[in-house]
Amino acid sequence: MAKQRISYVPLEDMDADMRREMERCQREGTPRPESSAVRAHVKACFWFFANAWRDLFKNGVLDHPIKELCRLYISRSVQCDYCGNQRSVNMTVRAVTPALVDSAIEETRAVLRVARGV
Repeated sequence: MAKQRISYVPLEDMDADMRREMERCQREGTPRPESSAVRAHVKACFWFFANAWRDLFKNGVLDHPIKELCRLYISRSVQCDYCGNQRSVNMTVRAVTPALVDSAIEETRAVLRVARGV
């Protein structure tokens, strides 16, 4: 495994609000606490991401499976294995497998190709 180049900010170096958010991340599994601990180097970045995650992904108007498919489609499109290999607890419980995700992404690409041609 490659050496980690960006350190995690220790919980004891975070303020009380950031620690509460980290506890929520750990409890719910998303976003991953390690990712949030990296973003904590810049408090504004930490909160920008945490608030966007809450407002768009967790509390957004789309059903969770559609949001998860969009997240995976984007991560695969930019070849981000880190993001693409993660699964939310919600989707794991629903038995969403990598093969199912790949199939859905291919179907989405086919629909987009047809839509572009219309």
